[in-house]
Amino acid sequence: MSNPPPEDPYHPQPPPPPQNPYGQAFPGAGDPRQEGPPSKAMAVASLVLSFLFCVPFVAAIASIVLGVIVLGRSRNGRDHGRGLAIAGIVISTLVLLATIAVVVLIVVFASQVQSVDDLEEGQCVNFSGVDDSSSTETFSAITLAECTESHDAEVVGVYELTEDLLAQHPDRDYTEICTPAFLASSGSDRDDLDATFATDVADPDPGDQVACFFERTDGEKLTAPLG
Repeated sequence: MSNPPPEDPYHPQPPPPPQNPYGQAFPGAGDPRQEGPPSKAMAVASLVLSFLFCVPFVAAIASIVLGVIVLGRSRNGRDHGRGLAIAGIVISTLVLLATIAVVVLIVVFASQVQSVDDLEEGQCVNFSGVDDSSSTETFSAITLAECTESHDAEVVGVYELTEDLLAQHPDRDYTEICTPAFLASSGSDRDDLDATFATDVADPDPGDQVACFFERTDGEKLTAPLG
C-alpha cells in the first residue's frame, strides 16, 4: 500500500472562496445593501402626519420621530426617502410651534378675562364683543387693561345685589345703585364721561355683583386713570 506523496511546503495554497463584505445574511433576510421599502414608507408617513392639523401635537411629534429615523438610515448613502422626511420634519416643526403660540395666546387671554364678580374699584378694563344694537349694551368679555394705556372704562365701584335691590329694580337698570360710586368718583364732574354698569348675566340672582364704570361719551378710549 502506497502513501500519498508529501505536500510541497513551497507549493502555494488555492485562495479561499470570496466572502460577502456585508457578512452572511440571515435566512430569509434581504440584501442589506438594497434600500428597503420600510424607510420610504416611514418617510411618506412622516410627511402625511405633518398635515394632520386636527391632532397637531401627537401627529407632529410622531412625524418628527419618523423623519429622524429615516434620516438616520440615510447615512449609508442611500436615499430612503430623505427629501420626504426632511419636508415632514420642517412642516411638523412649524405646526408644532404655531400650535404652541396659539395655546400661549389663549392662556394669556384667558388669564386677563374677568367676571364682574372679580372686578375691583380702580381697575381699568376693555370690553370685547360689544353689541349696542338694542337699548341695553351688551358685551361678551371683560379684560383687564393698564390704566395708563388705552382702555374702554374704569371701575368706580362694585356692589352686591341683594333680594331687596333686585326687587326695587325689576327693569334691571342699576344706575341708582351705582350713583354713590359715580358721585364719589373724580370723573363725576367731567362732561366727557358717561356712567354705566354691568352684570355677569342679564338676569342676575341675589349675591351677584354689579360693577359701575365711567367711559367716554364719544366712544373713544380712555388713556389715563380718572384719579
